[in-house]
Amino acid sequence: MITHKYEAYLKHLTAVEKARRKEALQRFSSSCMSTSKWCRLFADLPDHLVAERCSWELIQESEPFDAPVPCELDLEHGAYEFKHGFFVLKDVEWVHLVSPDPAGLREALSMIGKFELEETASGLKVFGYR
Repeated sequence: MITHKYEAYLKHLTAVEKARRKEALQRFSSSCMSTSKWCRLFADLPDHLVAERCSWELIQESEPFDAPVPCELDLEHGAYEFKHGFFVLKDVEWVHLVSPDPAGLREALSMIGKFELEETASGLKVFGYR
């Protein structure tokens, strides 16, 4: 069952937007995440290991943006709606999780599943596409 907002999103994608998304995907050699894997990541992510906000990069955007770390209830049917926007998880190029303990976060993520990660000075990037 698809939510009304996600269904409306899909219906309103123009041919130009669909072509733009297809073109954006050609920059990557592999997909690292499925929608269900993104949902599992955020559902099982230990709150004490991440900041309340994270940075997101979408495949069709040129600049990352900050948004709250989603809870399981925010991720209805593979879409994330927050105060300032809406996007589908299959369009996430990467998310940067800020953490006071990057090593602890890496260990916690390894218990959840296998992820494409990159350590940064302030946390970990989890990649949806490479």
